[in-house]
Amino acid sequence: MEKKIDMTKGGIIAGVVAFAVPLLIGNLFQQLYSMVDSIVVGNFDGHTALSAVGTAAMPAQVLTALFLGIGTGAGIMVSQYMGAGDMDSIRRTLHTGNGFLLACSLPLTVLGVLAAPWVLRFMNVPDEAFGLSQSYLAILLLGTVASLGYNMNAGVLRGMGDSRSPLYFLIFACVVNIVLDVLFVAVFHLSAAGVGAATVIAQFSAWFYSIWHIRRKYPELDLRLLRFSVDRGNLRQMIRLGLPIGFNNAVFSLGFVLLNSLINQQGTIFMAGVTAASRVDNLIFLPIASFGAAATTFAGQNVGALQIHRLKEGFRKILLLTLGVNIALGAIILLLGKYALYMFTQEPEVIAVGLQCMWWLVPGYSVYVVFNTCCCFMNGAGEVRVPTLSSLLMFWGVRIPAAYLLFDALGRDYIYGAYPISWVAGVIIAGSYYLSGRWKRHFSARLAEPAPNLPE
Repeated sequence: MEKKIDMTKGGIIAGVVAFAVPLLIGNLFQQLYSMVDSIVVGNFDGHTALSAVGTAAMPAQVLTALFLGIGTGAGIMVSQYMGAGDMDSIRRTLHTGNGFLLACSLPLTVLGVLAAPWVLRFMNVPDEAFGLSQSYLAILLLGTVASLGYNMNAGVLRGMGDSRSPLYFLIFACVVNIVLDVLFVAVFHLSAAGVGAATVIAQFSAWFYSIWHIRRKYPELDLRLLRFSVDRGNLRQMIRLGLPIGFNNAVFSLGFVLLNSLINQQGTIFMAGVTAASRVDNLIFLPIASFGAAATTFAGQNVGALQIHRLKEGFRKILLLTLGVNIALGAIILLLGKYALYMFTQEPEVIAVGLQCMWWLVPGYSVYVVFNTCCCFMNGAGEVRVPTLSSLLMFWGVRIPAAYLLFDALGRDYIYGAYPISWVAGVIIAGSYYLSGRWKRHFSARLAEPAPNLPE
């Protein structure tokens, strides 16, 4: 059996790092998906194909984000069950989550393929990139079932404290994706469609590998490929926890679509520059996401085990650790960002746009760290509504209006100033609620219970 990390005892930093590092490496390999796609298509097909791949991935994220949130809800439940030592409930959660998501995947795929042309028109994709974007998006949507299935399996394993196994899945899939990207684009000249096909095959590889691995390493979970075993009570709890997170993710993705419609109006060179910058910029987001997942699991396990005294110290240490890593990595990226952009394109105009975008975003990530840590900690403790609401207000109430106002008043070069403005607003909202302590009501009533079985 794979080693599971118990964060209810021992050194907090040691447990968090042991959990987060494999997750960080896994996120890095997951990021290599999009980076290699962009590097290959940008160098072999130019900035038009690069802009097409960059903009077409977002509608697919909107479509699946809601259901991926259900997987996150399952992971929260599993972390609490793990803290309570309830393996029967972990197995039931895995089966219920897989059955529900797999049943939803086919309608999602059909809906996405039918709606793709309309969505791309709404996003103001230029005519020269429209055909490439449409073919890439249609192919990408064929991997919906694999994406949902893999993320459910990985979320359950992480909730159990096993962050290493998902790393193995991602490394394998990333290698498959890289090889097929080069083959389909550089050799067969399939352009954006080839990139999409490589991504879908890699997603299925990760999903099948996750099933095989769980069956071999965790036979007590009795996972099967097409097992539709749904426990209604378990599903209701999963939806209660995961739906706000999924809705938040979906609305965020929809907001990115709206922002991209503004970016796409500036032409394919500007689009390509933003795409290249986002690929480099995402590298600084990886530690934030990894330590955020560790914060969620830490809070969930300690709430499940009723080790409430560890929460305050855990929050402080995780926040300081994440801030330190973020500041160091941000400085490196700003110093070397220009050279990193050359991986995607040799066109000076595209690189200039990318550099400007990076200088807006990277310095503000320290503010985002505070917001994200607060939200992840509250999510793990079972308070998912306030983090969702604060994210929505931050994005739709501040970022999108600010982007359009900055564009109208100062021009396209200031669009990304809306990001740091929105992060400050997010910290004010989520941080105030966290400091109030009201989120603790979700578990305070259970302190008198001797042996909790279900997360509240």
